[in-house]
Amino acid sequence: MKKLMPKIEYYEQRFHQIVNNILDIIVELDVNGIFTYVSPQVYDILGYNPDELIGGEGLKFIHPEDLKKSMKEMGDLLKNNNNDSVKKLSIESRVLHKKGHYISLSAKGSLVEIEGDKKIIVVVSDVTEQLKAKQKLKESEEKFRTIIENAKEGYYEVDLEGNFTFFNSALSNLLKYSPKELMGMNFKNYMNDKNRKLTFKAFNKVYRTGVELPAFQYELINKNEENLYGESSIYLRYDSDGEKIGFSGFIRDISERKKAEQKLKESEGKYRNLSNQYEMLLESITDSIFALNSDWEYILVNKSAENINSLSRDEIIGKKMQDLFPGIEDTPFFKIYESVMNTRNEERIIESFTHPDGETRFYDLSVYPIHQGILCISRDVTEEKEIQQELEESEEKYRSLFNNMNAGFAFHEVIVDDEKKPIDYKYIEVNPAFEKLTGLKTEDMIGKNVSEVLPGIKDDPADWIGKFGNVGLTGIPISVEDYSEPIDRWYKVAGYSPKKGYFAVTFTDITERKKSEQNLKESEEKYRQFIEDSLEGVWVIDENANTTLVNPSMSKILGYSVEELIGKNLFEFVPQEDIEITNKHLENRRNGIKEEFEKEFIQKDGKKVYTRLISSPNFDNNGNYAGSFAFVSDITEKKEAEQKLKESEEKFRTIAEQSVVGLVMIQDNRLIYLNNTVSKILGYLPEELMNKNVLDLFKTIHPEDRTIAANQLSNRLDKKKIDKMRKQSFRIFTKSGEIRWIKMNSNIFQFQEKDTILVTMVDVTKERMAEIELQKLNELKSEFLRRASHELKTPLISIKGFTNLVLTQYGGTLDNEVISMLEEVDRGCHRLEDIIKNLIETTKIESSKIDLKATVEDLSFLIRFCLNELRGLAKSRNHAIHVKIDKKIITKFNKEQMYEVITNLLSNAIKYTPPTGEITIESEIKDQNVIISIKDNGIGFTDKEKEIVFKQFGKIERYGQGLDIGIDGSGLGLYLSKKIVELHGGNIWMESEGKNKGSIFYISLPLIEN
Repeated sequence: MKKLMPKIEYYEQRFHQIVNNILDIIVELDVNGIFTYVSPQVYDILGYNPDELIGGEGLKFIHPEDLKKSMKEMGDLLKNNNNDSVKKLSIESRVLHKKGHYISLSAKGSLVEIEGDKKIIVVVSDVTEQLKAKQKLKESEEKFRTIIENAKEGYYEVDLEGNFTFFNSALSNLLKYSPKELMGMNFKNYMNDKNRKLTFKAFNKVYRTGVELPAFQYELINKNEENLYGESSIYLRYDSDGEKIGFSGFIRDISERKKAEQKLKESEGKYRNLSNQYEMLLESITDSIFALNSDWEYILVNKSAENINSLSRDEIIGKKMQDLFPGIEDTPFFKIYESVMNTRNEERIIESFTHPDGETRFYDLSVYPIHQGILCISRDVTEEKEIQQELEESEEKYRSLFNNMNAGFAFHEVIVDDEKKPIDYKYIEVNPAFEKLTGLKTEDMIGKNVSEVLPGIKDDPADWIGKFGNVGLTGIPISVEDYSEPIDRWYKVAGYSPKKGYFAVTFTDITERKKSEQNLKESEEKYRQFIEDSLEGVWVIDENANTTLVNPSMSKILGYSVEELIGKNLFEFVPQEDIEITNKHLENRRNGIKEEFEKEFIQKDGKKVYTRLISSPNFDNNGNYAGSFAFVSDITEKKEAEQKLKESEEKFRTIAEQSVVGLVMIQDNRLIYLNNTVSKILGYLPEELMNKNVLDLFKTIHPEDRTIAANQLSNRLDKKKIDKMRKQSFRIFTKSGEIRWIKMNSNIFQFQEKDTILVTMVDVTKERMAEIELQKLNELKSEFLRRASHELKTPLISIKGFTNLVLTQYGGTLDNEVISMLEEVDRGCHRLEDIIKNLIETTKIESSKIDLKATVEDLSFLIRFCLNELRGLAKSRNHAIHVKIDKKIITKFNKEQMYEVITNLLSNAIKYTPPTGEITIESEIKDQNVIISIKDNGIGFTDKEKEIVFKQFGKIERYGQGLDIGIDGSGLGLYLSKKIVELHGGNIWMESEGKNKGSIFYISLPLIEN
């Protein structure tokens, strides 16, 4: 006994150290509920000294509303005193603090016997903050869900594979899939191959860099197979350990905005002649649009821009940006404006801007270069930014609390049958500790039933579904220690119900480790099974290089059965020429060196097989060399493919060197290959250009043309832009300083596992110089026509004037033959006057000096007016005219110019149709355009005539053919009509089945809704 006393004193001292230093209160009560011991921590938690409580009744400090429940727990504990099993006490109640307020405490204990007396030993913990945290967790989660569900834009969360794990209704509505269909769907299912690759690159970049992508644009396809443009933000998601678990962000539908931007780009080239139509387009766009010239003066604003800036158009147009918005130079927006103004490359930014009235808002700004300066398209994204910020703050609070709990936590929804009995439950939320303690993954559980995640749990003797399902239905909490058969783990689990039909659990892992013999047995079995199932060959030899173990894959590689290989020496499979190197490899194994290398072996049929080995030494427990083992892969096909690739590269090089097209390969911004044609075009030797930086090559491009070349490279993935760029040539300087014109095309492909740009170039110097010369000749022709027209007008005025004077003053004294000749002279003057007028109009159109001045008019009225004027001519030729046009056709045109077009087409139909013909005028509305057709049954056109009918001076000679038709004309009427219609944004064309089979002329103009 004396020998045991020091140990007893030691353990008693250790007990007091533990009791006095833990944060919880240790309480001892007798069977009547009287305090017999209270640890000092009671002062820190409840404000009492231990002496104030010892001897007092414990239940009198319990909140009245919690008293009944606490008394029942105490009674149940004491009723169990005759049972040999241990009964546990677990109470959560509010307890009176010395200062008069209540503290939430959790008491856990048991009934024990001390020196013959029954005592209740209880550990009391302050759970006030824990309960507050749970409430905050609930509120934060509800707020988070409410914000997400009410967001106008789609919100998503995906795992690292791109499968949806959470999304809101807006995203479901955008993609036209039901929530059930969308849950678990991969992003690849709603986009084409091109956009899948772009999207994968974007997500991969965020994954690699950790940097968010605020605005990524791509095309997507909804369930109805409708093509949409989407703009998505991409944020990387982490778990509590900082591990990457997926992505989240917002998706907005920008299809309308894309269409508007495209229309703006297409209309920029026509801006001078279509300003009114352009303005109408601008006014219909909800985004703010404005343009600045190079002096930073506003030259264009739409209605949305007026509203955002709270200024009228008159207050903005002509004013400098710096005057309207003092301090704008110091903002990120102005830096973008300056950059685009200087570089002529479009840029985009999402940033905040503070208005003169002090209000700060966020804008998504895109800036494009135009010939006068820059064009800006701005969209207010303040609401999206605020929602994103609130989401991040709310989720951060929620996740911080949720992810830092040491205990596993899971929240479930109870699933019942028709009799309201629990038959399953669904995972709603789990924390990281849950994953660590169970080995299950969050993405494999959320939204799924436990019977799906853990097949067989319904037959588990622990009856997890029944026990905890009743917690959710009755609200009665439980605490159990049980074995989970599907997971093969022991857990201590406490369950409670925050609301009916749901329950939450907190738990800890109390699994006993398997015995070392069992672990060893399982490990050996797994090792053997791994070898048998491995797709790679496994080959083990002893210290003498004799085979002791091979798997089926190895036997397949060598062509022997497993039984045939056991005992065979390694050198039986080694070619004669490789024996020396094989001995060196074995020597390295004896020296403890692991190696990876390629090697040939001889198969059973005598053929050679190429392999790659990872060979490691094997030593016994005494450190003696016992042989080696190797993992062997058959790389015969790879070797053959490498040989074919080598032959293919040789073939490519031969073709490339003989090509008349210049070929350049660029990798990591450096020239890795160029053929002789490139060398000849640039005048440099191949070795002077190899490995040069692309920027050095750009120095050979004429400064005025470098933007064209840069755009051809930067837009290489956009097919439409490539097609446009291919038509553009640019100038380069050869080594000797000579200027040459080239056309260039570029494509991107994978070469040696790297992105590689293939550039083709063709020398078009001769063609380009011919184009320039032709352009000069056209300008000379237009100038000649202009001068000739003006020179003809002066004598024509004299002839016409004197002819009219003679007819007026001397008509009564002249005979009929003279009068007839003078009248013919007068008619000739009129025809010549029309020709001169057409020549002048032609030169105006070709020099872009014609003034459109279009207004909104009724085209139907104009057609009827022209018909009325020509009715006399039609009547003189005894034609029947049928009018089948709409009562009103509202569109935008210049009345005088369109009058010339309609009159010209109608008079041609009348003149070139023999007497008693039929002419039909019809209208049709199609695709927001009005189409006017003028059909006759006249002399028609041959295929050759149709080719020149709309060309300048494309008059078709009818004289001397015996036709009863009008033959006068300059050959400019239809040419001018085509140019005028095209200036109105329309088209003109004709159809004819052949000579004497009539013709139909069509005019198409954009329609304006009345």
